[in-house]
Amino acid sequence: MHRVFFHCLLLFVLAATPAAATLILNGAQPITERVTVQVITTAATNGTDAAPAFGNATQQSAIFGGINAIWAQAGIDVQFKFRLANWNNDFALLGNITPRSQDDLDTIVTNASNAGLLDPNPLVINLFLVRIVPGFSQTSDNTSNGLAFVDDNGITLWAGPNLVSFANGRDVIASVLAHEIGHNLNLDHITATENLMQSSGGGERLNASQIALARASAFSVPIPEPRTLTLLLVVLTSAAASRSVARSPQIFRKSAIPARPMR
Repeated sequence: MHRVFFHCLLLFVLAATPAAATLILNGAQPITERVTVQVITTAATNGTDAAPAFGNATQQSAIFGGINAIWAQAGIDVQFKFRLANWNNDFALLGNITPRSQDDLDTIVTNASNAGLLDPNPLVINLFLVRIVPGFSQTSDNTSNGLAFVDDNGITLWAGPNLVSFANGRDVIASVLAHEIGHNLNLDHITATENLMQSSGGGERLNASQIALARASAFSVPIPEPRTLTLLLVVLTSAAASRSVARSPQIFRKSAIPARPMR
């Protein structure tokens, strides 16, 4: 399958006013869908020089909160899970030429799959934190940039470590990552004032057609209503109580395979 790439670069100057929030949004919708993202931090093969992540717990919470504020416009909740161990791989971290080829994203995802690093659920988006994003030369610690597949699984991201220390910088990271998630959810670049999918930033709004397209993505999974969960629990409890064998029941959940190829 031919993969389509899109990249985004946002620059932030530390001398700017760091106090004001920068996200430009439309109103939130009721949250009825969920997108899950696995974060894979890359490092050098010898285990050093890991790509920066999202700062401390408070800073990370602010960044993820910004991403969720952006995608709440579509009624989508974004959850993050972290692979516990870094992926020690020089190529994934830095590539081998400058600027990196965009094709490196495909190679990173393929190598990660071969190494058993991708989430076993194909509906979980895999995000690779790197020092040099495919399609770019190395950028400064005051920048965040990314490259993602369109309507496919895979994102690479550089989150400049200076940005996590103040609100505007954290909003920059949130905006870039929300933008790249949008590509995986089948959103292309557009030219529209203050829209999330502008190629060079400037806002985080989503229009009605973008919302419909993102919610239709295989990566956007409906959240069961509380009543549905309650009924499921009652059924499972009743079934367990009626069993004569004294063992814990095993519950299996089957995930739908997307109609379109994932790779």
